[in-house]
Amino acid sequence: MSTAPKPAYKYQVGGSLAQDAPSYVVREADQEFYEALKAGELCYVLNSRQMGKSSLRVQAMRRLQANGIACAVIDITSIGSHGIDPNQWYESFIGRLARSLGFRKTKEVETWWNERSGSPVDRLYLFIEEVLLADIPQNIVIFIDEIDSILNLDFNDDFFALIRACYNQRADNLEYRRLTFALLGVATPSDLIQDKSRTSFNIGKAIDLRGFQLDEVQPLTEGLKEKADTPGNVIREILAWTGGQPFLTQKLCQLVISSSFYITLGSEADLIKQLVCSRIIENWEYQDEPEHLRTIRDRILRNEQRAGQMLGLYKQILEQERIPSDDSLEQMELRLTGLVLKRQAYLEVYNRIYQKVFDKNWVNKQLAELRPQFYREAITAWLDSKCQVESWLLRGEELKNAQKWAAGKNLSKEDNDFLNASRELRTKELEESLGPTKLKFKNEEVFSVSDLIDKCDKYPDTTEDYLFNRKYLEEWLFLRSETDLANLSRKIVDKYKQEKRRGVEMFVRELCRHLGRPPYPKIFFEPNQVELGEIPIGYQHKLSLKISNNGRGFAWGDVINPNLPGLSVPEKFDSSTDTTFDINFDAIEVEPGDYQGSIFICLKEIEYTYRIPISYKITKLNISKPEKLDLGVISHGRHSFTRKLIITCESSGGRLKGIASTKMNEIEIRQHSSEGQSLEFSLTIDTTNLEAGNYNTEITIKTNTGKFQVSICFKKSLNCGTIILLTARICLPLGLVMFLIRYLLGNYLSG
Repeated sequence: MSTAPKPAYKYQVGGSLAQDAPSYVVREADQEFYEALKAGELCYVLNSRQMGKSSLRVQAMRRLQANGIACAVIDITSIGSHGIDPNQWYESFIGRLARSLGFRKTKEVETWWNERSGSPVDRLYLFIEEVLLADIPQNIVIFIDEIDSILNLDFNDDFFALIRACYNQRADNLEYRRLTFALLGVATPSDLIQDKSRTSFNIGKAIDLRGFQLDEVQPLTEGLKEKADTPGNVIREILAWTGGQPFLTQKLCQLVISSSFYITLGSEADLIKQLVCSRIIENWEYQDEPEHLRTIRDRILRNEQRAGQMLGLYKQILEQERIPSDDSLEQMELRLTGLVLKRQAYLEVYNRIYQKVFDKNWVNKQLAELRPQFYREAITAWLDSKCQVESWLLRGEELKNAQKWAAGKNLSKEDNDFLNASRELRTKELEESLGPTKLKFKNEEVFSVSDLIDKCDKYPDTTEDYLFNRKYLEEWLFLRSETDLANLSRKIVDKYKQEKRRGVEMFVRELCRHLGRPPYPKIFFEPNQVELGEIPIGYQHKLSLKISNNGRGFAWGDVINPNLPGLSVPEKFDSSTDTTFDINFDAIEVEPGDYQGSIFICLKEIEYTYRIPISYKITKLNISKPEKLDLGVISHGRHSFTRKLIITCESSGGRLKGIASTKMNEIEIRQHSSEGQSLEFSLTIDTTNLEAGNYNTEITIKTNTGKFQVSICFKKSLNCGTIILLTARICLPLGLVMFLIRYLLGNYLSG
């Protein structure tokens, strides 16, 4: 081994590489990321720490800006996530966005913000539409880095929902096609919008940022030329240890060029192994600068409730070399530590360095430190005996204490096996000393409280009988030394004598709490909101929302009516008997207008209120009616006109309701239908007391869509009696007069 002067070439260990950094390795993701953003696609690069996400972003920005695309970058960690309210956070976000694009000064942004009202997320939306897209004519890419820093904020769902809304706006507003986002951080897409009642973050393109591949690392060999006969062989050995992990690869390259030895042909494997062991693996917690291995360790152990499960899963991978990938929450969490990666359809340890540092001894040590001392010694001895020696299993108070410690934790498979074996042994010993403690549901035997929960949910009728009538459950729990649960069952029986099925549900919830299992149902409705749109007056409909449950058990409670006109809902809710939640709607007497509100379902014994938003717009009816009714000539007496007046609704789905009246006493109106698709009226006219002649009047019709009049006209003719009477009144006096004249004239002429 000979020495050589240290070269000037320097690798980047940690942090973002500069645009012109000679050691930047171009990967397949570089071109994919650039092309997607250039095409306006929303992209996200979600991966473990120190995989080169920020450096990837720097290179993509350089290329996009060279093509005339405006780019902004916002590091979420610079805003903060502790003790900050939404107003401060969004204002800070807008300020950084404006400064990064260089088109508005801070004071201008503050003035604009303070002059606007509405929620912070609404104001950000307005800023994007009224300022950003208006002031910048070219395409815009907004890079949002370290997005995992926002995940713990109460309002993070609103932020990512806004990004999705901007993406969806492209269909209606072409200006939004000029805007896209790139999200980078340590998270999964499901983390971005966690509220299950909202649409998930299911848009955009995922960029798969893999480690360095052998055919990509040519830039790294440049710095090794003065330190090795064959730089290509050296980089191959480096990748054999790092698996292409960017941070470790850059670090190991830097260690090579800063070392005191020269690597001759054939010595590459031994010298690289020596360097890895002495400068990275040995005393790694002290040598880990810049921090990398400790970051992985801390991410695994940061949550005590889940650390055991993650360690157990990782131990399983170590023992089996790889396990099938199922993209479960547990596996995704482990992948985000960076310790393992998905290769083809399997999970395996990322590289040899991690295998050496985080080996089985390290895992066992961490698992031991998570466990109480009495438990730690017992499970260690039991595992050492290949799970065969029963004397190491827990009993009595130790088992109870272990169950309390395990409550609410996601344990490793080893822990679950150990606790289950301890419970089974305890049951066996109780049977030997106290007699049989077997409990059966439909010939299915119960071996543990966990089994009891499953059987109670499966056979609620049998459970009701065992709990309230036969008292089997109380006795069984006492025999298993579950005294607290036995006493609790007695209290539930006393409280729920009149509501036994609900008593069963409360009993099972307490069993779940005892074991740390989720006790409550997770009720939701399909659809989860009601938008009826525009509907006419008189619209009638029954809407049945499907009741679904993603948890166990059932729920019940009171329904608060939103007091919206035309709407009626049940007063009570009970998912044990109802498969649908029925909303009845009848707009027969609803005034036109926009209506919106919410149905609230207050679930009892859960202290949770479910909200179902509802909205609709009532529109006036289009109707068909006669403007005038001409009944012609009507003789003396009473006359009926059947269904002479018909008012018809022409609006699809609408219904009429109304009454008719007139001021003319001689007209009698008979209504054949008071509501429906049409209103029909018959008329009866009594002309007995009317003089002969022409008559005009109006019928007033009051309906649920308005008030209007229909003109009516008719003519009464002379009857026979009237003619005779007139003749008698006129002709007899006239004849008498003529007779007298003739008589007098005759006498006069004859004389």
